[in-house]
Amino acid sequence: MINKINKEKIVVKKADSTQAFNFVQNMHKEIWSLDDIEVTPAHIYSAVNNNGGLTLCAYYLDKPVGYVFGFCGKDKENNIYFYSHNLGVIEEFRNYGIGFLLKLELAKELLKQNINIVKWSFDPLDSKNANLYINKLGAISDTYINDYYGDMQDGINKNLPGDRIVAEWSINDSLVEEMSIGHELRKKTNTYNLKKDRMLNSVKTDDKNITYPVDDNKSIIHEKSKKHYYLEIPTNIDVLKKISFETVLDWRSHIRDIMKYCFKNNFFISDTIYTNNKFYFVLTFKKGEK
Repeated sequence: MINKINKEKIVVKKADSTQAFNFVQNMHKEIWSLDDIEVTPAHIYSAVNNNGGLTLCAYYLDKPVGYVFGFCGKDKENNIYFYSHNLGVIEEFRNYGIGFLLKLELAKELLKQNINIVKWSFDPLDSKNANLYINKLGAISDTYINDYYGDMQDGINKNLPGDRIVAEWSINDSLVEEMSIGHELRKKTNTYNLKKDRMLNSVKTDDKNITYPVDDNKSIIHEKSKKHYYLEIPTNIDVLKKISFETVLDWRSHIRDIMKYCFKNNFFISDTIYTNNKFYFVLTFKKGEK
């Protein structure tokens, strides 16, 4: 167990050797608690690396502690982007900013290749990832996909419909420079008023600290003149899975309905807020669209 680490000792390197790909394969299994049959083999990382893909590995005192892996894709209009398929950090090294550092180094590498759009998917009930991807990195989302991965049997997603939202991250030199200085220095131009602007859902918390979604009429957008709308999700989804999986399934259905409705009506996720032990997605109307 690591009690404290020196962040200056964390380095990120390209994975471009058999040893590095073996490290990544082992981390993939450990982070997602995978059976052997579900682990991506080291030779696949090598093949992707040799054909336009990219894998970066984070090390602490020469110990591999995290990685990011992806490849190029294209949309329906044949626009090229980079799809960041996996980002993971082993448990004892989480909450030290390693995920942020991996994404930062990924952006630097992609800009060298003149790629400035990065996409990935993530669970809309995962507040920690949402905070990193949307708030700290500045990605946005307007796409919700039901059961994106089908039946998953890993330790994180087993028995839970694999719904995902797709993050889109626009990168450029100024963004990378700003992130390199330190994301805590990034200034938000938006100001939020949770009382004045509109909440999209209601929740309740019982004496066991279980947060439930409440189905009511507040999940309908009535006024597009509002500057922002807020959608609350649990802050402790991993704990909730262990103590009330049925509640997690309720949350899945609840958030699915609201997000799909909002995206259909030209709203997008523009930011997140964590305040008073509560977590909110910020949804903003796309001006100029009907």
